[in-house]
Amino acid sequence: MKIAIILDNNVSKVQTTIFEHLKSRDLNLKVFIGERNKNDTSSIILDKIYLTHREELVNALSNPFKTINRLLKNRLKKLDYYFFSLKKALSDYDIVYTQDVSRSLYTISSLKKFYNYKIILRWWETIPYKWLFNERDTIIAKSSLKEVDIFIPASQKAKKSLLLAGIDESKIVHIYPAVDTQKFKPLSSNSIKDYYLEKFRIPKDKIIILFVGRLVSHKSIFTLIWTAKNLEKTLLSKIHFVIVGDGWDKELFKKIIKEMDLQKYFTLTGKIPYDEIQYIYQISDIFVLPSTLKVDIQEQFPYAVLEALSCGKPVIGSDVGGIPEAIGDAGIICPPQGII
Repeated sequence: MKIAIILDNNVSKVQTTIFEHLKSRDLNLKVFIGERNKNDTSSIILDKIYLTHREELVNALSNPFKTINRLLKNRLKKLDYYFFSLKKALSDYDIVYTQDVSRSLYTISSLKKFYNYKIILRWWETIPYKWLFNERDTIIAKSSLKEVDIFIPASQKAKKSLLLAGIDESKIVHIYPAVDTQKFKPLSSNSIKDYYLEKFRIPKDKIIILFVGRLVSHKSIFTLIWTAKNLEKTLLSKIHFVIVGDGWDKELFKKIIKEMDLQKYFTLTGKIPYDEIQYIYQISDIFVLPSTLKVDIQEQFPYAVLEALSCGKPVIGSDVGGIPEAIGDAGIICPPQGII
């Protein structure tokens, strides 16, 4: 069986690990990586096929009439994901796997009429009809969801969002995400913890509260800053917050921490290679994910919670999206902004 994994420009080690464990079986797995992929893919052990703009242009110009028709059909720019390259590459595949409402889904759904492959769609979204907030997503959803053969929601809440959208339940197979428990596990030695505490100049005598994720507003790092200020006259001297990741709001968080005179209680490490993330969990005493509610975005199913739990760390998370399902009865679930 030949399986193509196409994830727009979001291919990462996290998203492909589950397939790496299938490689030893009688499956021919290929992951397609675009020229502008956002993540480091060097540690992915699957066979890789690289998609380039030059190759796409050459393939498109080989049939200018169809190219013009395709461009005229797509009244919005950037709807397709390497349409002509994938049309050439996917002729003998049995299954094409992708995620959510995306350019990849739009393209492989359009190409399905030429071939016999089945489309498997990993569904993360917990907000019903979220695609209606965005014109491009609306076009993709209306044209593509009907072509999907199997939906795999990542949480029960994601499954409910599909059912509310009218997806036939016979097409839905709920499977929770998983992490590699051989990689993410408690370590008996303190040497790794001591190494990273020294590397980031984090005091060794503090209770370390760790966040790992994108530094964007709905992750609600603000809540941790407000919590620190709230504890300034009581427990804060015993606590140090470590924020791991990068994102649009990083500089804003740094500015707020500085303006509130909390710099000595926070360490922002920036982005850390995924191959090191299992060690970062070891420095923490508590892992937190304080995501908040927004009308058009919610936490889906957080790998970071699973990784922290797998490393034996206590977890506190907010009652948002898929977080409660990830934590289950293994941690503390608070109302959004309830950690403060």
